[in-house]
Amino acid sequence: MLVRGEEALDLPLLRGVLLGALAETEYEETELRLEPGDTVLMYTDGLVERRDTAVHDSVAQLLTVARQPSDSLEHRLDQLLARSKSDTDDDTCVVGVQVF
Repeated sequence: MLVRGEEALDLPLLRGVLLGALAETEYEETELRLEPGDTVLMYTDGLVERRDTAVHDSVAQLLTVARQPSDSLEHRLDQLLARSKSDTDDDTCVVGVQVF
C-alpha cells in the first residue's frame, strides 16, 4: 500500500510464486515513482485474513488506519498492528519504507 499525504492506496498485486519458494522463477515487475514523504507499507496475509471477515473488508479497514496522520513510521506500523482485527500473533509481518 502507498501512503501519500492524507491518501492511502492499495497497490495492485503482482502475479508470481510466493517470494523465495522456488530458486528458478520469474516475477512480474512494475515501477512506481515515489515522492518525498511517501510511505510504502508491505504486509503478509496474516494482517488482513479472518475467518469471519472478507479480505476486501479487512484491507479497507487497514487503508482507513493508514490514512491517519502519524508522527513517525514506527508509530504508523504500531497502529496498523494494534488496530488490526486479525490475529496478529500468527503469520503477520509488516514492513514500512518512508521516503525522505
